[in-house]
Amino acid sequence: MVRGIGRRSDMVDRWCILRTSGAKTVPLAIALCEAGFDAWTPRALSLIAATKRKPASERAAPIVPTFVFVRAGQLDNLWRAHSLPTSNLPGFHILQLGGRVPEIGDATLSSLRAEEARALRVYEAQVAARDAGEARAKRIEQLRTEQARRKALRTEVKAIAAGDAVTVTDAPAFAGMVGTIVSGNGRSYVVGFGGSREWTIEAWQLVPVAVCSPSTRAA
Repeated sequence: MVRGIGRRSDMVDRWCILRTSGAKTVPLAIALCEAGFDAWTPRALSLIAATKRKPASERAAPIVPTFVFVRAGQLDNLWRAHSLPTSNLPGFHILQLGGRVPEIGDATLSSLRAEEARALRVYEAQVAARDAGEARAKRIEQLRTEQARRKALRTEVKAIAAGDAVTVTDAPAFAGMVGTIVSGNGRSYVVGFGGSREWTIEAWQLVPVAVCSPSTRAA
């Protein structure tokens, strides 16, 4: 969704005021911008939580409902566009006082721009909090998945004979080391790594080392 509809950092011109219904405020500003007008209404974005039928989304609400501002230099074109029978712009009228269209300077809108900027900061903080929450939930789910995987692996039974050479997986401390089975019960084994260095290691982590046959070594 485009933020700051029609707003430009170099707004130094004068503006006329359009009035519409509250529900049409933001749609009118969008439609005018799409039609080539410099139009703006300050907005506040909010998060809409996901439901069973719809994903999470954002909603733009007008900060000053019913008011849309259009650059005064485009007033003639606006009159023409408004009077066209084929116009697809949401309904509006141009504010007039005493038979003339009042204009306001850009500085008059500064407080509204400041309020829109404040509302945007609040929204961005909400988005950041949501994203952090989703990331935390994902990490928790990954941890639960890993815990379930390890729990399932720990039920694995392996038949490894005493004296067999093995390596150890999923254990960086044993990386590159080859040990020898000392004893075990199928679910865990005592593995010796030379001298008095012996550790009890779960069977699922042990991978027998293939011993080459004489013919294979000759090749």
